[in-house]
Amino acid sequence: MSLKKENKEPTKKSKLLGEIITINDLREKEFNQKELTPQEHLALKNFDRYRITQLNNQKTEEAFHQK
Repeated sequence: MSLKKENKEPTKKSKLLGEIITINDLREKEFNQKELTPQEHLALKNFDRYRITQLNNQKTEEAFHQK
C-alpha cells in the first residue's frame, strides 16, 4: 500500500530539499485524470521527446532494449 504524497508527513530531508516529483509521479497524476499544470505537462512532453531521441539513436536492437 502506498501513501499519496499529499498525505505524507514531511520528513526532515523533504523539508530541506523540497518535495521531488518524478516523471512517474506525473504519469500517475495524468493516468488518474488529475489536471496537470502547464509546467508538469511540459516536463512530460520534454521527457517523451528525450526518450524517443535516445531510443532512436541506438544502433542495434540489443542496445535499444538496454535503454
